[in-house]
Parts: sequence; C-alpha cells; structure tokens
Amino acid sequence: GFILAAWLAVTAAAAGTGLYGTDPWLGIGVAVPLVLGLLSLRLPAVTAALSDASAAAALAAVQVLRVVGGVFLALLALDRLPPGFALPAGIGDVLVGLLAPFVAYALWRQPSRRALGIAFNALGLLDLVVAIPLGLLHAPGRLQLIITEPTTEIMGLLPMALIPTFVVPLAIVLHIASLRLLTRRTGHDGTPAATAELVAP
Repeated sequence: GFILAAWLAVTAAAAGTGLYGTDPWLGIGVAVPLVLGLLSLRLPAVTAALSDASAAAALAAVQVLRVVGGVFLALLALDRLPPGFALPAGIGDVLVGLLAPFVAYALWRQPSRRALGIAFNALGLLDLVVAIPLGLLHAPGRLQLIITEPTTEIMGLLPMALIPTFVVPLAIVLHIASLRLLTRRTGHDGTPAATAELVAP
C-alpha cells in the first residue's frame, strides 16, 4: 500500500509538470510500475496473501475499477479522444469492469471454477494489450503512425495520465497474479496446493 501510494504521488507530480507530454516519458511511466509490480509478486508477504483460498475472487473483484474506462467514451463524445483508441479501450474496460463482480462471486462460491477465472483474466489482459499500442500510435510523437484529430495527447495530462501510469500497470499485475494463482496445481476442492508454486520460475 505504501509503495502504491508513493508511486501515485510521483506519477501525479510528473504528469502535473507536463513530463508525460514528451517522448519517451509516458512509456517510462507505464513500464516502471509494471516492472516493479511484477517483481513484487515474488515478495514473501505478497506470496502469502495470494495463497489464501479467496485470493482469486478478490483479484477478480478489484477489476471492477476498470469501469473507469468509460471516461474514454465520454471524451470521445466530447471530441477529445480519437475513436480508433477510445472505442476499443473504453468498451473493453467497461466490459471487464462489469463482468468482474460476477466472476468474483462465482470464484468465491466455487474456487474450482478456474476456467472461468482464466478466461476473464485473459479478456482483461487482451483489452490492455490492445489499448496500450493504440494509445501510442495515436499520440503525437515519434511513434505516431495513425494521424487523427484529436490525438491521444490528453492521456499524458492530469488527471487522465493516472490511467496509463497507475491504473493500467496495476490491472496488468493483478491479472497476471490471478492467472498464476489459477493455473497452479490445486487440491480436490480447487484451492491452491502449495504456496511456493506462485513464485516458482
């Protein structure tokens, strides 16, 4: 929690100075928390927390925050974002966010329903894997290959910059943590068999 709060403060300050409006800082703002988040999955405290039988349901429930992606659709309607980015990113995020509580409830009631959890996490990751490059390809700079008006320049400014530099990396890490948990060898009741397997190479 402390690390998340610290990064939120750092990335908000960086966005406030306009740093993410220049290459390659927005990409760095996405990559740094993503790498640190993935490394944190190997910490003993995180491993212990993810060994709980209800962890898969909790990880799915957190993804309800993805409904914040609906703001992309609102900005599209206001002509502040290009449809080539806003439509797939917005619809995908809202869909994942709406499905999250139902998947979480299903996993809480029956932890052995791993296929459902795996499919949900795969959908969530696919949405993000598509949205990130689309955002970059529509953004002004060296990587812009899709020329539109408006661009995705607003994604480097507050408050929107917090989505690619905080929400997106966190969502990716949670999806990966959930997938690693759901694909581990389980007992007869569908609960994790060995905590150590979460950090196995």
